Amino acid sequence: MIQRFAKEDVTYQGLNIAECSPVFCSVASAGHAPLIMPKPAHFDLRAPRPAKQLVFGGGIHHCPGAALGRLEISEALTARFGPPALSGTPTWPPLAVIHGPDSVPALFTPRSHP
Repeated sequence: MIQRFAKEDVTYQGLNIAECSPVFCSVASAGHAPLIMPKPAHFDLRAPRPAKQLVFGGGIHHCPGAALGRLEISEALTARFGPPALSGTPTWPPLAVIHGPDSVPALFTPRSHP
């Protein structure tokens, strides 16, 4: 689920949504609009894609290589400084559905090099 807030009062399919109200969107429903993807459960790379591709958009799902990048920087930091130690209490956003913590205080101790 992804949480957003309505920018203005709006009525969508008979439902009134007030300005600043939270709106939750299911990530699992992505690519399942019947007018755009008539067979969403059928995997076909050659199927026409009438809608603009949003997979590489913003947010946490912006790039399939992002997880590899995080792993590489984690390995580099651990090789240089050793494993980090938690130095405080992690803080979380009010409604953490997909996203992680706001902050994770960590302490790195440099390793001595010959």
